[in-house]
Amino acid sequence: MVKRVSARRVKIHRQYTYESAADVLGVTAHTVRGWRSVGLAVLDSQKPHLILGHDLKRFIESRMRKKSGKLAPDEFYCMSCRAPRAPFGAMAD
Repeated sequence: MVKRVSARRVKIHRQYTYESAADVLGVTAHTVRGWRSVGLAVLDSQKPHLILGHDLKRFIESRMRKKSGKLAPDEFYCMSCRAPRAPFGAMAD
């Protein structure tokens, strides 16, 4: 099951360690470390590594924007292929 992370919990004027960012977002610290390899900007010139609040918020919002999509009035979300589809014969029950 995929956990939805809310960017509204992140304060843009704070700096977060992996653990503090994980506490704020409700995920594990390992998940936040994994986001680094996917594109999260981290200040790694010193220990502990720090994540700027505005970078974290921008990263989460960009990930949520990619996942969400609008459906047209004549479409539905197909659970097997995970894509918007038009019903066969333009009819749906």
